[in-house]
Amino acid sequence: MNTRNPEPQPVRDVALKLLAKGISVIPIPYREKASRRSWKRYQTELATEEQVRSWWANGPSNYGIVTGSLSGIVAIDADSAEAAEYVEKTFPTPWTVRTAKGKHFVYSHPRGHVQTKAGLNVNGFKLDVRADGGYIVGPFSLHPNGVVYAIPADKPWTACRKEDLPLFPAEIPRALEKSPKADLTPGRLNDIARAKK
Repeated sequence: MNTRNPEPQPVRDVALKLLAKGISVIPIPYREKASRRSWKRYQTELATEEQVRSWWANGPSNYGIVTGSLSGIVAIDADSAEAAEYVEKTFPTPWTVRTAKGKHFVYSHPRGHVQTKAGLNVNGFKLDVRADGGYIVGPFSLHPNGVVYAIPADKPWTACRKEDLPLFPAEIPRALEKSPKADLTPGRLNDIARAKK
């Protein structure tokens, strides 16, 4: 597991490159998972390059990727090695990120509304869906336990445009329809992120 502290400027530059792709990013304090600022506006509008640069003005920072229709992406958060292996084999995508306990898998947004949902049971595996109204911690940010959110060397995000990502798997929305709705407002998402530390 990679525990080397990321350098502030490269992390910032990755966030800026994602912004240039039309992906909405938000500030998250260094070595944290929850944003301390209101980020609702960034579900409907992109931050400016100047704003993003300012998040690193006083030192290291993490950042988040806002999922949903604005960014055009949906993510599956597999929070265990077993769940990550299942998703990797069943729903492969070139955009993945190693997390502290599992992986994030990023797909093209299918349009319409896709519910953000934590603790979804898919074929016996617990998965979190980060879609409209959600976010994931961005690549090369630093987890509270010191692990870097790392893009696998054999799957660089530069090798595939977000427009060419596989569509969010249809099986997941069907599971979402059968699952009771949960409170996953931005404030509640922050609570969940803090609880997982």
